[in-house]
Amino acid sequence: MNALVVTFVLVSLSTGARETVDAAAARERVSPYSTFKVPHALIGLETGVLTGAEHAMKWDGVARARPEWNRDQTLRSAIEVSAVWYFQRLATALGLQREREWVEKLGYGNARVDGDVTTFWLGQSLRISADEQADFLRRLWTDALPFSPRNMQIVRDLLPGQRGPHGEIHAKTGSGRGTCWYVGHVTHDGAGYVFATRISDPSCDRVAAIALTERMLRERGLWVE
Repeated sequence: MNALVVTFVLVSLSTGARETVDAAAARERVSPYSTFKVPHALIGLETGVLTGAEHAMKWDGVARARPEWNRDQTLRSAIEVSAVWYFQRLATALGLQREREWVEKLGYGNARVDGDVTTFWLGQSLRISADEQADFLRRLWTDALPFSPRNMQIVRDLLPGQRGPHGEIHAKTGSGRGTCWYVGHVTHDGAGYVFATRISDPSCDRVAAIALTERMLRERGLWVE
C-alpha cells in the first residue's frame, strides 16, 4: 500500500525514551475514530454509567454494516468487535456536558466536544495526534490518569490482545475517511512500551495498521509471533 502518511510513535515506559517516524505527521491532529473507545470506556466506568466489563446493552434490532455488531453487547464485547452503537448509547447517557468536562480534564487531543454527542469522535470536532495518543496511553499504563486504578485495569484488560513468545500486545484500532489507527501497549521480556500508529490513505484499513505496527515492532526486536 502506498500510504500518503505513515507515522509511528514508540515510548518506553521504563526510561521514557521516545522514537518517532515522521515527527511532523506525529504532531498532526486527526479524528480518533474508534480509538476513542479507550477513554470513553474509562469515562463510562468512572461516572458509573457503566458498571464493569460485563455491563450489557440490548441490541435495538437495527442491522448495521458489521454482522458482529448486530447482537446484544457488553463493554467487553463492544470493545472487542468495536461496536459503535454501544458507545453512541453511552455518549447519549453521559450527555454533551459530561463528555466535554472529562475530555478537557484528560487533555485529550484538542479536547473539543461539540455538535452531535453521538459522533463528535467520528470525524467531527474531537481530534488527536499520534504523539498525544502515545502520551495518553503512557498515562493509562502508569496509572497516571484521573480514574480509579480499578477502572484503568479493567480497560487495559479489555483491549484486544495477542500473545507472542516474548510478550503481549493489547491495542485498539480505529478507522474512517482514509485514516487508520492502531494504538496500544506491547511487552517484550518484561519491558513495556506504548505505541501509536497512523496511516492516512484512502485505501487503508485496520488490518493494514496492525500489520504496519507489527512490522515496526519486529524491526526493533520488540515483537516475535
